Amino acid sequence: MNEGKYLVFKEGDYLLGVNIKELVEIIHIDKVVKVPRSPSGFLGVINYRGEVIPVFSISKKLKNVVIGSKMGIVVNFGGEKFAFNTEEIVDIVSGEMQEIKGSEIFKGVIKSKDKEFYILDLSKFIKGR
Repeated sequence: MNEGKYLVFKEGDYLLGVNIKELVEIIHIDKVVKVPRSPSGFLGVINYRGEVIPVFSISKKLKNVVIGSKMGIVVNFGGEKFAFNTEEIVDIVSGEMQEIKGSEIFKGVIKSKDKEFYILDLSKFIKGR
């Protein structure tokens, strides 16, 4: 089990999280430039402080209804920055993550009194994009 702090956000029916150490910034996404023939879940690219970074949709990956959200979470993973859009930022929580094996994009779950937060495995998310 891994103790840590996680940014929790809502995406459809899911409460998801990323390790706070991977978080760069929460931003407003204004203009996404579409890229022709890009894979599902890839929304395009944005200008983030003078740097072009990719933007992904977790909703498409989870096969949820795609929300036209303008809120984005910028993360840094393995020296690469990328963003994904989200409906709503819920909270920052501390807790012990229980590992999930065999999941396409999750590395663990944190269980609180009446909720579960699924923690994204950014390496799997990037590979599966």
